[in-house]
Amino acid sequence: MSDEYEPVGLLRGSLRIIGSALAAFAVVGLLSLASVMIRSERVAVNELDVSEISQIAIRSTNSDLKVIEGSGDRLVIRAKVTDGLVATTYELHRVDNQIEIVGRCVRWLSPGCGVDVTVAVPKDYPLLIATGSADVRAEGLRDRVVTIGTGSGNVEGVQLSVQEFSVDSDSGDVSTTFAKQPYALKVTTKDGNITAKIPSGKISYFVNVNSESGKVSSNLVDRPKGRGIIRLLSDSGDINVKQ
Repeated sequence: MSDEYEPVGLLRGSLRIIGSALAAFAVVGLLSLASVMIRSERVAVNELDVSEISQIAIRSTNSDLKVIEGSGDRLVIRAKVTDGLVATTYELHRVDNQIEIVGRCVRWLSPGCGVDVTVAVPKDYPLLIATGSADVRAEGLRDRVVTIGTGSGNVEGVQLSVQEFSVDSDSGDVSTTFAKQPYALKVTTKDGNITAKIPSGKISYFVNVNSESGKVSSNLVDRPKGRGIIRLLSDSGDINVKQ
């Protein structure tokens, strides 16, 4: 008799589990919908005097960064903070010569929440950026050395006129375009793809472009005695570079 009713008991137990899961998903869905409906934005602006330091170092774990050319001796940080059902945390810390940007939110509960930061960097300062999963967009920077390290964030350089642009990435993609020839472009990734477009000009390059298992497309001419360096290396990412 017990064997006859065992499948029925198992079915009822499975239905209870499925019903509980569906109810949980429904609750999460309603909370997410409520978060979208009450979503709001606020803006925080900070100016920091960097006249006494020789290099600007910025660290952002989760907050996406846009870096643009500034002026004077003040670093201007403008953060757009999006709140949902739960408020987004935004903090700015300065430890020694490093500026740390902290942005945290519960994305599954507050869809669309987060912090987008625009940093205007005074001219000529070397720039060092470190991120975890945050994306970085460097736009229109001039006459400086830019070094970026990231875990899974994507890095985009747009219309750069810098002396050197260096990126070290794990799984994030890296793409760059230049308004004028750099003296050095150095990109290393594990899984991330690399795309670069370099103007023609008087600078010739020592070229090292290689991916262990990804596809490589390049029309660069290697000049071992060139004044500039192009080094694009990846473990498994594809590389596409044109001049």
